[in-house]
Amino acid sequence: MVEQRSHINLSLRVAVSLGIVFSCFFLVALRLWYLQILKGDYFRHRSENNRLRTVYIPPPRGVILDRDGRVLVRNRPAFNVDLVLEDTPNVEKTVQDLGELLEEEPGELMQGVSNQKRRLRIEPKLLLKDISRDRVAKLVTNRYRLPGVTISVNPTRDYLYNELAAHTVGYIREITKEQLDLSRYSGYRYGDLVGQYGIEKQWERYLQGKRGTQGVIVNAQGLRIGESYFDPEVAGHNITLTLDLLVQQAAEEALGERRGGVVALD
Repeated sequence: MVEQRSHINLSLRVAVSLGIVFSCFFLVALRLWYLQILKGDYFRHRSENNRLRTVYIPPPRGVILDRDGRVLVRNRPAFNVDLVLEDTPNVEKTVQDLGELLEEEPGELMQGVSNQKRRLRIEPKLLLKDISRDRVAKLVTNRYRLPGVTISVNPTRDYLYNELAAHTVGYIREITKEQLDLSRYSGYRYGDLVGQYGIEKQWERYLQGKRGTQGVIVNAQGLRIGESYFDPEVAGHNITLTLDLLVQQAAEEALGERRGGVVALD
């Protein structure tokens, strides 16, 4: 009788143990099914975004010439400071350290970050533009202290004769929120420089060109370790005006500080 009871208890224990083991395997399989099937696309998207970044390359804007081919407006390289929030564990501390390093007001830098809410966390947000080479050297030397801070090189406008014929040539400036909402600026992004007056505005699409894209592979610290793809930028078209540089200079010198108009007759 005792032997039969021991046999029954042992069988019961084996059955319970097997039930527990199969339940654990079932829960593990259920969890794997949830992660791989139901949430697979979500985690794949996050993994690719953490590994692959899209860098937009601004195109060189078209050159503006006078009637004899003299350059009135051209481009020069400018160094901009950007911040990628995804790579910045503590945004406030990083911005504070950056402000102290470059002698900039951290509050104004944070305001610049807040004003760019349209950009995703993986996209760079512009903090400072057209900084000097000395400041670039400071940033490069202290890069280990500034996670998420990057330096980009962008073409910027160079008006060779300053305000000469400014009423005709016009100027460019960062695109506004109101302009981004207009259909004529479809395809533009926050931070793009567009014509705001004169020839620069009238022939904006012709001068602008097409931005390029580059897929950059980064590591966990956001540092570039490779390249996935590259679609080069297309430079904007040049424009030749009927304006004559020498005649324009003579006319403006003759006018001096007076207001008026000059008519040239052949």
